[in-house]
Amino acid sequence: MAESLSLEGLRRRFSHLPQGLLDHLKRVSQLAGQLAARWDVDPERAALVGFLHDVARAEDPAWLLARARELGLVVHPVEEAVPVLLHGPLAAALVEQELGLKDQEMLAAITWHSTGRGGVSRFLLGSVTERVVRYSNDPVLVLRDFDSAHGPEVLEGPQ
Repeated sequence: MAESLSLEGLRRRFSHLPQGLLDHLKRVSQLAGQLAARWDVDPERAALVGFLHDVARAEDPAWLLARARELGLVVHPVEEAVPVLLHGPLAAALVEQELGLKDQEMLAAITWHSTGRGGVSRFLLGSVTERVVRYSNDPVLVLRDFDSAHGPEVLEGPQ
């Protein structure tokens, strides 16, 4: 892990974010640390991920799309239609590049926090989506993974 990553340092680094988002990041960080301790996962790593997960959340949709493409991220058609879904993958890419975080489990947790992903290691405490929905005091949007038989049209509803 990058030596410069501390909660206090991250709070200073991201102090420009809207106050409501900063409050959310602090609450999630605290809860992630508490849950990690309960499930025998490193509380410091979990708290850092809890803080970093939404650092790109306040960005404009056009910026999210442009920055994702600039960084070479693959943009799914659903993300093209709903760019806010890119805030997780983009946050992970920015944290890796700008803060030097190399821990792949932490980066995966940041990347997949809003859309979920099966098969991620124990670091993610099982179903992150389930725990977020169950324990979050904030609104949560959950999207299921699309297969080839049910593409982005699932979002549009019945015709």
